Amino acid sequence: MEGFSWKIKGFLAKPSETFREVEKEEIGEGIKYFALLGIIFSVLSGVVSAFLSGASGNLAISIVSLYVTCFIAVFVDSLVTHLFVWILGGNAGYKQTLKSYLYSSTPALLLGWIPWINIIAKIWSFILNIVGISELQKISKTRAFLAIVLPVIIFASMLVAFVGMAYIWYLSILSGVKVGA
Repeated sequence: MEGFSWKIKGFLAKPSETFREVEKEEIGEGIKYFALLGIIFSVLSGVVSAFLSGASGNLAISIVSLYVTCFIAVFVDSLVTHLFVWILGGNAGYKQTLKSYLYSSTPALLLGWIPWINIIAKIWSFILNIVGISELQKISKTRAFLAIVLPVIIFASMLVAFVGMAYIWYLSILSGVKVGA
């Protein structure tokens, strides 16, 4: 089972079995896998973006920025999700949640640079992450789904509340009404 190709095929064709195979694997293997696919994604995405926008002057900066953003996003997203995994009964540790995020990103990193196909690739990665968290954390797929979706719902609700309060404050300024008086 050398190399990455068996993992790519496995996560695309037989995700449950492949997640079980990588369960005992060191986290460094997952990070290397993500790093390699992240380079491919960042370069192809940067080139396509430059081609579509007609602005290729900052191509290297775009590629590096995208690559760094991918890493930041995978660590932050997995950390936030892991809090909810833990609340919902997952007790296999953060590394397993991170591993799920690293490996479930396979479709998004392989196909996410293609316009329109990227939507399907992101949905596929989302579904793979549900399977991965369920397998690696030994929780139901429903709990895995909730662990991923609840932080998004909470963040969106907070954002809507903040925008609503800002709008009310803005309207009160326009009408000359003092807030809190």
